[in-house]
Amino acid sequence: MPEEQNERAPTMKDVASLSGFSPQTVHRSLHASEKVDPETRAKILKVVKEIGYRPNRAARHLATAKSSILGIVSFATQIYGPAHTILSIDEVAKSLGLNIMLTTVPSWGPEKYRLSPDKHRRAVAEIAGYAPIGMVLLSPVRLTRDFFEDWYHSLPMIVVGECASSAFASIDHDYAGATKEAVKYLIDIGHTKIACIKGPPDWTPARFRSLGWSQGLTENGLPLGPWYEGDWSPQSGYDIARLLIKNHLGDFTAIVVQNDLMAFGVLRALQEAGIRVPQDVSVVGYDDMPDAGFSIPPLTTLRQDYEGIGKTAVNNLMAPAGKEKDNTPVLLKCPLIVRASTGPAPRAKLRKPSHKSQRKNTIEAAGFSGETIGSRA
Repeated sequence: MPEEQNERAPTMKDVASLSGFSPQTVHRSLHASEKVDPETRAKILKVVKEIGYRPNRAARHLATAKSSILGIVSFATQIYGPAHTILSIDEVAKSLGLNIMLTTVPSWGPEKYRLSPDKHRRAVAEIAGYAPIGMVLLSPVRLTRDFFEDWYHSLPMIVVGECASSAFASIDHDYAGATKEAVKYLIDIGHTKIACIKGPPDWTPARFRSLGWSQGLTENGLPLGPWYEGDWSPQSGYDIARLLIKNHLGDFTAIVVQNDLMAFGVLRALQEAGIRVPQDVSVVGYDDMPDAGFSIPPLTTLRQDYEGIGKTAVNNLMAPAGKEKDNTPVLLKCPLIVRASTGPAPRAKLRKPSHKSQRKNTIEAAGFSGETIGSRA
């Protein structure tokens, strides 16, 4: 407290003494270890809150009680969205003289895109021990109120994602509204049979993009088209497009794909099958990666505002002390960028092309009049 700045800060030994547990158990509790049972952890956290203990492994910050570290917890940094959100946050933080400390939620192996709040809780605890000035938490899964119970009074935080606690601010893109806009655009140019390639179902972006797709169709009196779930990779987009061609040819004239990487795989599969884009099938992506304007054909897509995410997140955390913060969730718009992968719906029902027309359409799709120059992966 300001009037007692010289008072000794509570230590882990104080927490151990008052709670009746060993320092090792206290340490494990603060780091969300699965070795500590919930009842024990709850008792220790109650003492932590009562005495105002704040873990701090960065001793050099104790002297000034001021940190220049901005913590970031992220996930799946191999994916375009999370990676560029981090870059945006870092750029804004540096402009304010802050250094970032980044930790990532484990995301590898067969279940690399299956994330959980527990993984994020452990990652937050890891950085919290260094007494950052604040924390930006990127999460693709919905975080409920109990997730934040350890940090209500000790760690300023903003969530990039879906947050169920009004005690912390949150920011994200308006996935549902943007996808609905893309569907409306396709309907306006004559499409009534619109398929969808979704992301992992437990991810907030995939869930709301799916909602926008279904609402866009049902609100216009149209049935849902065929859909499959992918894993954000070009390979899954390619594989699913082949399934759509095999099992649902004629049941769709447009495909809404929930990220650009999967859309690139879709474009290749359609090209290999001799299906012309956009004459036979239109394709819409999501992200507006730099590559989107250079695919064949250039990809119509929804643009995410990563710069806006970074600015809003950091500025929220750095708001002047004493100023009341508005924790109303912020949703940024994603404008539709129309390129050559979308066009009017075809009049005739699409049929599986012959091998001869497949070759001809492949050359046309590549943008050449007679021969393919060089090799294309």
